[in-house]
Amino acid sequence: YLSPLGWEHINLTGDYVWQSRRLEDGKFRPLRLPGKP
Repeated sequence: YLSPLGWEHINLTGDYVWQSRRLEDGKFRPLRLPGKP
């Protein structure tokens, strides 16, 4: 079972819209704080 995701990553055609920025090994994307888009 997967936890539910928001709908921001799916556009109206049903395609997934993930940002494709590559990160260096050992690096992480910043967390999205609650209440901020």
